[in-house]
Amino acid sequence: IASSSATWSTVTVADVGDVLLGRRRAPEYLASVHERKYLRVANVKDDRINFSDLEAMRFDEQHVARYELIPGDVLVSEGQSPEKLGQSAIFQGYPEPLCFQSTLQRFRARRAVTSAEFAQIVFRSHVRSGVFRRLGSITTNIGHLTLEKFKAAPFPLPSLDEQRRIVGEVDRRLSIVREVAAEVDANLKRAAALRESMLVQAFGG
Repeated sequence: IASSSATWSTVTVADVGDVLLGRRRAPEYLASVHERKYLRVANVKDDRINFSDLEAMRFDEQHVARYELIPGDVLVSEGQSPEKLGQSAIFQGYPEPLCFQSTLQRFRARRAVTSAEFAQIVFRSHVRSGVFRRLGSITTNIGHLTLEKFKAAPFPLPSLDEQRRIVGEVDRRLSIVREVAAEVDANLKRAAALRESMLVQAFGG
């Protein structure tokens, strides 16, 4: 995406948002009074959240306030296969309150300097370019992006106007990609149906 970098600066993730590691599962929380469903790393895919297999655990009042998600929170994987380390998605809301577990980190953008949408573009770029993988530690084929490493990760920061332009252009191009992918999928299904029909005709007598 063509852009002048003259007015860009490079800061850190911690400079542009509040970052929090999710709450761990532990026996001492079993007596807490509030049961909440939560998101874990298995629920967060590349730019989307799978809500089909939510688990639940108990939270006390203080932890509900601390770990409950709000629309616009970006969830970033803390532990993942190395090539997917730092995979993220924007939480857009859910019919009931949700919290998040310690395999995820929550990034909450400071709206005066950036947006969730622009941050998500940066984070997806860091996955593909290997930035998160280089920052993380790899053990037995599992990568870990610690809270400290994630907060210190570089964050390119143009003006808000430039960020909005980039988000709009990325959305436009991705919509074209999605349309092409849908057409390819439809063509593959038509080809499979045609192949099946031809086999039936050939061997059906």
